[in-house]
Amino acid sequence: MKFTESQLEQAIIALLEAQGYPYHRGDTLARKSTDVLLRDDLRTFLSSRYAADGITEGEIASILRKLD
Repeated sequence: MKFTESQLEQAIIALLEAQGYPYHRGDTLARKSTDVLLRDDLRTFLSSRYAADGITEGEIASILRKLD
């Protein structure tokens, strides 16, 4: 069976959703179309994941700069 690009995308989205990953259309995300990183999401994740280790806003900003 041949997949079109659209059918393949929908199949992958369905598989990921079945695993519990939420799907959000790219044009609904809070970012510029040229940005690769979802800065707000990454900042929130790092802050909560490493809160017990005392991560600072400066450290988070440094990580974001390096990833840019």
